[in-house]
Amino acid sequence: MYLNLLKQRFKCMVCGRTFTSKTNVVEDNCFISNHVQKAIIDKATQVRSETDIASDCNVSASSVKRVIHKVSNATFQ
Repeated sequence: MYLNLLKQRFKCMVCGRTFTSKTNVVEDNCFISNHVQKAIIDKATQVRSETDIASDCNVSASSVKRVIHKVSNATFQ
């Protein structure tokens, strides 16, 4: 299942800075949904390779590694 989410960009008429609308489906500056990240974490608790998890979740192995690393850093700090 794929979610094609288009984020709107806005430009401030006063200062000229741009910003993106917020959503609870995807974190800021991220393309992988929170639901998929949770699925990666659930699958990582089983004895499976990162490439196997990546193929199940339709993401790259480096994305799986990044999600696992983010969770492990948050856990031990």
